[in-house]
Amino acid sequence: LQMRGLGFHEELVDRLAALPGVSSVSFINGLPMSSFSSQDPIFASDHTYAADTIPPLRRFIRVAPGAFKALGTPLVAGRDYDWTDIHERRQFVLISENFAREYWGSAAEAIGKRICSNPNDPWSEVIGVVADIRHDGVDRPAPSTVYWPVRSSRSPTFMLRGTRAGT
Repeated sequence: LQMRGLGFHEELVDRLAALPGVSSVSFINGLPMSSFSSQDPIFASDHTYAADTIPPLRRFIRVAPGAFKALGTPLVAGRDYDWTDIHERRQFVLISENFAREYWGSAAEAIGKRICSNPNDPWSEVIGVVADIRHDGVDRPAPSTVYWPVRSSRSPTFMLRGTRAGT
């Protein structure tokens, strides 16, 4: 049922992208500066954690393929999700540049690393690093953020970028 709903949203993305003057379309569950703030502890497979400690909480947002293009946020390393990644439920993840620097020193070093939000869950491979986004306002620092792939169509916010806004 979830994938059927997600398929509807994917088809809507395609239809909206076909409109004259639209250069990119996608959806996200936490639009920047919308006061959306979900957080989880994030474990990295190459880091060691004491048995009685939990890693720091990090912001997480679910995104569909093309979300960063629609936002105008550049990818600084690796690649974005594609719909095959979503449909095949590949264990991939995108992270913010400051998250990459915090855990591995640079965006390039983060590619291929693995993270999860629960040590009992499967690891997800970092396939892309995106430029930092000031989710909480232009006067606040950009939070270290994990961009999990969208897995259901619950509460999407659609984003459209027009050709007049740049490509």
